[in-house]
Amino acid sequence: MVNEKFYVDANNASDEDIQRGLELLSKEKERKHKIDTGQIKGEKKWADLTEDEKEKARQQGKRYNVRIKLYVEKAKIAGITVTDDEVEEALTAPAKA
Repeated sequence: MVNEKFYVDANNASDEDIQRGLELLSKEKERKHKIDTGQIKGEKKWADLTEDEKEKARQQGKRYNVRIKLYVEKAKIAGITVTDDEVEEALTAPAKA
């Protein structure tokens, strides 16, 4: 079963298992705190969205894909090309704010 819950017996957990569990719990609590204090935007899981929210997300995805496709088509018409070196440079460059 895909969504079957798996429980760990604390008596059979190794010290490494317990340490990893504590790290994951700490990370989860830190993320929740950041969401609660507005430092980051929290997102709902897909399964928690209403049908209307899912449809809106699908439409946004379609609009994004169409926009990218139009950019590519216009770039081809304009003769704009991108080299492999430019792609590598973009991948390694720091993100712009």
